[in-house]
Amino acid sequence: MQPNEHRSSGAELDNVKLKAQSNLLSALISQSREELKWSRDELHRRDDRIGRLEGNIQRRDDRIVELGEEMLRRDDKIVELGAEMLRRDDKISELTGELQRRDEQIDQLGSRVGRIGQLEEELARVASELLRREGDIAQLRTQLQQQDDLLEAAEERFRKVTQSSSWRLTAPWRALGRAIKGPR
Repeated sequence: MQPNEHRSSGAELDNVKLKAQSNLLSALISQSREELKWSRDELHRRDDRIGRLEGNIQRRDDRIVELGEEMLRRDDKIVELGAEMLRRDDKISELTGELQRRDEQIDQLGSRVGRIGQLEEELARVASELLRREGDIAQLRTQLQQQDDLLEAAEERFRKVTQSSSWRLTAPWRALGRAIKGPR
C-alpha cells in the first residue's frame, strides 16, 4: 500500500466515523425534542387540573392526592431530564475532543478544509440547541413552582374555610341538605 493510499483510506474512515457520530447526535437531539414536547404537554394538562380544583372544592382530598402523585412524576421527569442533560454534556465533550483530533488530521491532509467548516457549523447548532433546551428546562421548573404555589394557596383557602366558625355553624344545614338530596 502506498503512503498516499493509506492517508486516503484513513480519511475515508474518518469521514465514515464523523458521519456516524453526526447521525447519532441527530438522533439524540430528536429524542430530546420529543421528551421536551411531552413535558410541555404534561404541564398544560396540569394547568387545566388546577383550574378545576378551585371550582371543585368538595372533591379536594382526592384531587390533592392526584396532584401530589403528578408532582412526583414531574419531579422524576425533571431528574431524568437533568440526567439526560449531563449525559449529553458528556457526549458533547466527547464529540468536541473528537472534533479537535479530526481538526489536526484535516490540517495535515490539507484537502479536507471544506469538511472542517461543516463540522464547526454542526457543533454551533448543537451548542445553540443545548442552550435553548436549558432555557426550556428552567422555564418548566418555574412553571412547576408556580403550579405548586397555586396548589398551596388553594389548600390554604380550603383549610381556612373549613376551620372557620361559620363553616362549623352551618355544618348541620349542609348535612340536612345532603340528607334531603339523598345519595348521588
